[in-house]
Amino acid sequence: MITRTRTIASIGIAVLAAVYGWLIANADAATEPPLQIETPWIRESPPGVPALAAYMVLTNNSDAAVQIKEITSPLFAKTELHETIQKDGVAMMQARKQFVIPARKTMKLQPGGYHIMLLNPQQPLRAGDKVPLAILLDNGSKIALDVEVHPASHDKPHNMSHGGH
Repeated sequence: MITRTRTIASIGIAVLAAVYGWLIANADAATEPPLQIETPWIRESPPGVPALAAYMVLTNNSDAAVQIKEITSPLFAKTELHETIQKDGVAMMQARKQFVIPARKTMKLQPGGYHIMLLNPQQPLRAGDKVPLAILLDNGSKIALDVEVHPASHDKPHNMSHGGH
């Protein structure tokens, strides 16, 4: 009888531990933001240039599309979502109302493609400076990050991850 009681108690404890582990794992998954941001960087511009561009890799880890509605920074008078397009053999920028990252997909913001235009800086920015950005998603949540300014000759960002943002 004692052995049977211990066996039942052991099974009960094992079941409770399994349920607790499942709850913790799902609680972590539920609080994990759907958008992972990697290698954010801004290309330095010569003094007096009224615009800079920000680049990064955006990975949607959720089962639904994520929409970026707006990006703001206190260091710029205005920010815009842009895409570089080819028209009649000429590259030109086109403003976008939003960026949509499909479920389980990655969107690269890079020179010559999608990017964030940072217009009319409030102060001169040099390589090594950090620029605060706030990314507003369609669900109302905001992602805050600091993005480093890289030298104008910089083509490939360092492998800096901001996962979980």
